[in-house]
Amino acid sequence: MSLSASLKLLMALCRFGEINITRLAKVTGLRYDVLERNLAYLSQRNYVEIMQLGRSKVVRLNYSNPKVIIVKDLLEELSELF
Repeated sequence: MSLSASLKLLMALCRFGEINITRLAKVTGLRYDVLERNLAYLSQRNYVEIMQLGRSKVVRLNYSNPKVIIVKDLLEELSELF
């Protein structure tokens, strides 16, 4: 699990909301295996939800986890600074 990869994923999800995994890989520039590993990590900790929709998977932030709202607010603040 890579901290920078997980941050890229969380930042992209804050920006796009729901997004399919193929587009998420393109937006973040992460290899598919790195993406899958980090999504599994974030999913196990209830930061993201991964839904199977037909042949594709869609990922979104899990807003039922209060930590997600804190992380989202922090990432939005940081993006305004840089």
